Amino acid sequence: MNAPNPSPKTGPAPRVLVVDNNRITRLMIQDLLLRARYDVLGAENGIEAWNLLVAPYEAAPSSHEPESGPRPFDLLICDWAMPEMDGIELVKRLRAHPQLRTTIVLMVTGHSNTDDLVQGLDGGADEYMTKPFKTEELLARVNAGLRLRRLQEEIGDLQHHLAAAHLATTAAHEINNPLMILTGNLELMWKKLEALNDPEVSRRLEAIWKATERIQKVVQGLRYMKEIKLKPYANQVQMLDLDLDPQPAGALARGPALVGAMKE
Repeated sequence: MNAPNPSPKTGPAPRVLVVDNNRITRLMIQDLLLRARYDVLGAENGIEAWNLLVAPYEAAPSSHEPESGPRPFDLLICDWAMPEMDGIELVKRLRAHPQLRTTIVLMVTGHSNTDDLVQGLDGGADEYMTKPFKTEELLARVNAGLRLRRLQEEIGDLQHHLAAAHLATTAAHEINNPLMILTGNLELMWKKLEALNDPEVSRRLEAIWKATERIQKVVQGLRYMKEIKLKPYANQVQMLDLDLDPQPAGALARGPALVGAMKE
């Protein structure tokens, strides 16, 4: 028996939902997958299966990731003919759900003609297997489906990183241009007001320079970011980790030094 290939990214065993109104068949598949070290749960009809599928997202319906509770399922093994809601209807619902549409579906049925095969695949199934089936075939198709799932996740991560890189480049450019105008005018104000020798004015100008330098460091961090790293922000939201070094005491750039650094 081939053991599953757990994703190195997530660690836990892949989670599989088995849906079949035939109790013997359902328990046989569940036992087979449990012995192969999958995390398995069973449902006897489409409605029960749907409730289990959406459960991880019910606490946060607007989120793409569940906040707590049960983990989402990686793969669905679904019988075609079931009471209350059949396999085709269940898969159509799943494909229309924003968080569940990428779940891998293996349709299991006694239908073996070509028209039924086409209907099942057109309905959204990723794989199709007819009864009776061999243990080795089921495990092989499950493993193949989970490999596809991992590829989907890797592609999604790459797309997110690429989007973040594009956003960082755009933000650095759009922030840097008005920042140069701000610091240029601030330099002129500093020269004119420094002659007043007013401690309050000097203190406020110093605060403005520090804020300006902070913005400059953010721009530099965005421009020269070598990899996408995230860190916690608030309410389970993450933000880019620009790894900005704290400003050393007495190292504040003023006037031409700051403007020149921004043009580099």
